[in-house]
Amino acid sequence: MKIGEMLKKLRLESGLTMEQLGSRLDPPVQNSTILRWENGSIRSIKAEYLNQLGQIFNISMNRLLGTDESLLKEVKLWDSITLMFGSDASEFFHDFLELNSEGKKKARSQMSDLWKLYHKEDK
Repeated sequence: MKIGEMLKKLRLESGLTMEQLGSRLDPPVQNSTILRWENGSIRSIKAEYLNQLGQIFNISMNRLLGTDESLLKEVKLWDSITLMFGSDASEFFHDFLELNSEGKKKARSQMSDLWKLYHKEDK
């Protein structure tokens, strides 16, 4: 079972609406995000949300992720990025991956401009 299917199953078994589930997360997410998680249109779910979802449904991360080893590896990767670079970098990278090719191109261009303005000088 894919994670989206598992989330929907757990949410329905718990009697929660998408709105109720989204409001229990910190930071809260919109119904549309829950829907996209459940139907698989979002490529990955941030580790911080996976941890919270496990707590809400009182299940382990392995059960939540099912037998999808690639997803478990991805969660470990996000955790590693967060530990190494902080949550801001992890969120930035995650959001970047959700962009289409045109959005990624524009983000790289804007990041280059920001780097020129705000680059920290090595001391």
